[in-house]
Amino acid sequence: WEYMKIRRKELYKTVQLWRQCLRSIEGKFGTGVVTFFMFIKWLMFLNLTVSMIILCFLIVPALLVQESVTDPCEPSLNDTSIGDCCLQYVLDNSTYGMPTPYDLAQGTGWVEKTYFFYGAYPNSVLEHSLLSYKLPLAYIAVALGYFLLTLCVILKAAAHGFKERLVEHEGQYYKYCSMVFAGWDFCIYNERSAAIKHKALYYEMKECLESERRDENKKHCSRDEICRSVSIRLFVNTVIIIILAASGSLIFFTFQFSLSELQQENLNDHMRLFLEFMPSLCIVGLNLIVPNILNYLSSLENYSPVYLTRITMFRTILLRMTTLGLLLASFYTLVKCQDGTQQSCENSVQCKTPICWETYVGQQIYKLLILDILVNALVTFFINFPRMLFAKHVKCKLAQVLGAQEFDLPKHVLDVVYSQTLVWFGSFYAPLLPALATILFFFVFYVKKFACIVNSSPSATIYTASRSNCMFMSVLLLWFTLALIPWAYTISEIEPSKLCGPFKGQPSVWSLVQATYNDFPTWFKYSMSVITSASTALPLLVLLIIALCYYRIITNANRQMVNVLKKQLVLEGHDKQFLLNRLSAFI
Repeated sequence: WEYMKIRRKELYKTVQLWRQCLRSIEGKFGTGVVTFFMFIKWLMFLNLTVSMIILCFLIVPALLVQESVTDPCEPSLNDTSIGDCCLQYVLDNSTYGMPTPYDLAQGTGWVEKTYFFYGAYPNSVLEHSLLSYKLPLAYIAVALGYFLLTLCVILKAAAHGFKERLVEHEGQYYKYCSMVFAGWDFCIYNERSAAIKHKALYYEMKECLESERRDENKKHCSRDEICRSVSIRLFVNTVIIIILAASGSLIFFTFQFSLSELQQENLNDHMRLFLEFMPSLCIVGLNLIVPNILNYLSSLENYSPVYLTRITMFRTILLRMTTLGLLLASFYTLVKCQDGTQQSCENSVQCKTPICWETYVGQQIYKLLILDILVNALVTFFINFPRMLFAKHVKCKLAQVLGAQEFDLPKHVLDVVYSQTLVWFGSFYAPLLPALATILFFFVFYVKKFACIVNSSPSATIYTASRSNCMFMSVLLLWFTLALIPWAYTISEIEPSKLCGPFKGQPSVWSLVQATYNDFPTWFKYSMSVITSASTALPLLVLLIIALCYYRIITNANRQMVNVLKKQLVLEGHDKQFLLNRLSAFI
């Protein structure tokens, strides 16, 4: 059995995707950078798995249901205004002109009528002689299923990364010894990369010594120096808060301006396309420009290099959270518009809620995802590549300052995680977004490979595999948690569109789950009430606390044993040295 497992692992290594590319990157840039490319590959296969779940349990049943649907507006015909509007909506969605590239770019026209978006799914039941398949219930069950699967996979990978990071941290007591005797990356086979690795180890030792010098200086800082440092940091943080607030306001007003201008009838296709993409262009532009400003401001605060990287990364995450949060707030104001015209096909000047707002949200996320990856690719090939050529062929200091580039690993990680977050935000409104993300991440791998191998030189900051993997999963877990919050609020509190989608006619998406639960047998509901009651939950909580205390005691005992064994190793080393000295004296 063990032999079969070893053979299976060897076979997987020989047929795995991008094997040669990963080995080449590892040889030139080390294990920390190659972990980033394995992270892209991991996300691609995660999205592929989610896409297969959606295809099997949602797309195929929807195709089968479509054949049996006779009147999609039947549930709405009891209300005349909604019924008339539904008939008009179905008529508009069944007739469209010639397919154009604008439709593919915006997710409108023929693309909007496909199962890529929420509005195309009916609220029907697939009847069979043995069972019935409720498509609305399947829609929410599939969403819950792939979010739960994603959470489990991320937690498993994060736990593995944290364990490796903890083991690495245990060796920090002997960091100089570890750097000298275990710091070399034996995967490097390129002479230039070996020289860079030598320099990186030199800089790491220098950084450690500088960090100790900083800690020593902090203990002897004068009051004037402390006041000066605090004043600079207060000023920088105030400026950063103003920049973040201005960025959020710009996104909100750009969204409102785009929405109002699109109401005009005399717009040509090019102008309409520009207005459709204006909010996305604003967000992508801010994500490109503002981080450079944040980097410069952070450099004024006199932090250590490691802490500077962390705080810059945190501020960049805060920027992207702000931009996405304001975009979601804009969607919320649009969806919750109350004007008395919600049941009409024509929205008034004050209320511009789309008839199928879920599809509209899915289209906005779809455009933002495509534009974000496209702009990053254009910057890589048409800005950073000429900069590299300029620095390579022009031998002057200015050319080196303007053109020389290091592979900034945290920045590239945030780019990829941000794209994945957009997929999580939009997958409920555009169920095939994970399938699109699978294709886009395949493309992103080669864009980042070009940025790494061609445009950049290895960074002076060393990123080990465990440190990199821990950083990736921490950031990914944070963004996943943030992506779940608006989705959970949407399904529980916001009323679905009355005229489209599998949940039309429901007060909320979650109300369908509650209604389904009420239809379960009495014995099942009684069992669930007993399991979730205080008389059951309280003893379980006490048992969990006892188990947690037990494992904590075991952990502390093991840690003490590790320290004892370390001391024994040191004493044995002293004994061996003493015996060698005595032997040398006799000889």
